[in-house]
Amino acid sequence: MTSCSVIIAGYSAGPTVFAAIKSALCQDNLVEVILVDQGNSPDIVARLQQMALAEPRLRILTGSGDIGLAKAYNLGAKQVSSEFYAFLRPDCLLSPEALTACITALAGIPSAMLAGCAVMNPDGSLQAPNNEKSAETTSGMREVESLSQAFLVIKAGDFKFFGGFDEGFIYYDVVKDFCKSARTAGKKLLYLPAVTVTHIHVLTRDALAPKEAWCRTKDAMRYCAKHKRGRYFPGDMLFMRIGLLLRHVLIGLFTKKESAEGDPHRSLPYRRLIILASGLATLQETKQFYGKTVFVTGATSELGLCVVRRLMAAGASVLALSRGDPIPFEHTQLRWIQDDFANPEIGLQGYYADMAVHCAPLSFLPLIMPVLKEAGVTQIVAFSSSLVSAKLLTNDAQEKEFLENLGKAEKTVEETAKEIGISSTILRYCMSYGVGLDQGITLVYRLIRRFGCVAIYPPALGRCHPVHVDDLGLAAVQALDKPVTFGKNYNLSGGEILTYREMLERMFALCGKRVRMFDWSLLPYFLDLAGRVLRNRRINRELAFRMNEHVLFFHDAAKQDFGFQPRAFLSGGIRDMEGI
Repeated sequence: MTSCSVIIAGYSAGPTVFAAIKSALCQDNLVEVILVDQGNSPDIVARLQQMALAEPRLRILTGSGDIGLAKAYNLGAKQVSSEFYAFLRPDCLLSPEALTACITALAGIPSAMLAGCAVMNPDGSLQAPNNEKSAETTSGMREVESLSQAFLVIKAGDFKFFGGFDEGFIYYDVVKDFCKSARTAGKKLLYLPAVTVTHIHVLTRDALAPKEAWCRTKDAMRYCAKHKRGRYFPGDMLFMRIGLLLRHVLIGLFTKKESAEGDPHRSLPYRRLIILASGLATLQETKQFYGKTVFVTGATSELGLCVVRRLMAAGASVLALSRGDPIPFEHTQLRWIQDDFANPEIGLQGYYADMAVHCAPLSFLPLIMPVLKEAGVTQIVAFSSSLVSAKLLTNDAQEKEFLENLGKAEKTVEETAKEIGISSTILRYCMSYGVGLDQGITLVYRLIRRFGCVAIYPPALGRCHPVHVDDLGLAAVQALDKPVTFGKNYNLSGGEILTYREMLERMFALCGKRVRMFDWSLLPYFLDLAGRVLRNRRINRELAFRMNEHVLFFHDAAKQDFGFQPRAFLSGGIRDMEGI
């Protein structure tokens, strides 16, 4: 069998490196993954080493420091003896067939030396590669002049013949220089647009730190000196150097530094991708649902993402329904279905499923229950709100109507399930947090982080127990395929009870800020006004009143029937608020 080793240079990659490693370990024809650590934080290195102990195909090379991309790749290549080398960025995810497709393409053309593929952004759009002026072509392997640095497969013999990458380059033009040298030597570069790799980080020039910008300028100078000297007229290198230095200075002077709120790493597509990919990579894999297929609705919501990754970690194959564009994350256990509940012909596109988890609004579930029955589904776990059983907590007419409709939806689900012969389980929760996508606790945290203070409606001593959204995802997995849960409703709550003031104090401590809460008796009226201006009915005076109400729903039944054990509030530190 053709063998290939994947080499990753982990330069301060953070949690994304775990997802990159997992995507590499899922490849066919893989011998091993070599990670050259380059300045990751101690906790990341410790987790990497722990991961290597459980995975014999993974080796971690530490102690080299930040030596640059070219030196790191060459160092990793010296540790392996495979027929092919694959070089992967630590913030990129391979599609399941990427390695095999590139190896097959190279093996079929003797004069071919390198192979690469299409690079996707977190929002599913295609990054324009250096060799492509148009992103319209989606199939058909072809010869190109340069390949992306995100993922590259090279014949080992050719790599050694060229002496590896030029270690005079630091980061940016390492692969570009190698491609140019290969083309000069008469070798072919193959581009496979049908094969994809997803680039989690989308860095723009504006976001470059001064050190990184200078490294890019130095690499550009070396590339010009090596490949463009004398191309235009004698002594042209001097003018090119002056031009590159001038560009560097102008970029530093006139480019605004990107704020944290404008950082593309905080965009919704990026967050969704990192929640799913990195979250899955850090979960312990089991075979609990191996051979089972589970249909998940609302798969791109914060709850849906946690359910999907928990199911995949448990060995299930997942059919993920999303109204919007699917997340550009490919896995052998995952199939995306893009559809809308408004579509009367909504279905599973010919797939069959054993069970279903409904993370979309509960009112939509009765519409598709007959379809799920035809697809072979025998149990549905659906999410609702604990406030259904506590209607007196709100005096807002719209919220009362919402909760009444939700209660009716629960009864409809139970009655429909009995009629068509499907077992149903309803999980109720209130006040969730955990991956940075909720519009409640996380919103308050961001206000504290930005302004260093927050207004409260005195005395703000209402008790609550916020629940981590990943605990909700785990609860759905635990409740599946357990007859004791059939036909029952369960409350799910957090691991500890806090007053609203105590919850805010925890968030201040997490931000490293002095506690600054000021009492404001007019807060209910202000929230009403803000809700009208923003046209958001969720923002109203009830948010202020609830600071003094006891919103407690105990999870004893869930603990007894399927072992639900939620974590304490913010026990995961900053990741429980940022999600990454």
